[in-house]
Amino acid sequence: MTQSLAKKLALHNIYLGVVAPSFTETEMAAITLTPAERENLLRESPFKRMAQPDEVAHAILFLASEGAEYSSGTIIDVNGSSLIEAPFFLLSSKRSMFFCLKPLSVSMPSGVTRSTCSA
Repeated sequence: MTQSLAKKLALHNIYLGVVAPSFTETEMAAITLTPAERENLLRESPFKRMAQPDEVAHAILFLASEGAEYSSGTIIDVNGSSLIEAPFFLLSSKRSMFFCLKPLSVSMPSGVTRSTCSA
C-alpha cells in the first residue's frame, strides 16, 4: 500500500514515508499496558526493552528532512527486531507536512484528503 500510494502522490510532488514503531516507552504505554503485558513485551523483545520516543523521532526526522524525497515509498521499521505495531504515515511536499496515526484516505488526482492526519 505504501509504495502504491507513494507512486500516485509523486505525480503531485508529495513524498510519502512510513515509520513503523513497536511499543514505545511513553505515558500512554505506561497507562495502557498491564504489568503482565509489559513483562511479555520485554521478554519477547530481542533488546529486552521498548523503543524510546527519540529513537522513533530520529526516523521521522530523516523522512521529513530535505534530501529524503527519493526515499518516498519506504517503510522504516523502528522495532528493535520485534513485531510491528501501527505505522505512522508522513506525507510531505515543499509546502506542508502531515503526520498520521492511521491509514490515510486519498483523493486523486485533485489532492490529498485527511481522515486522521494533523498538519
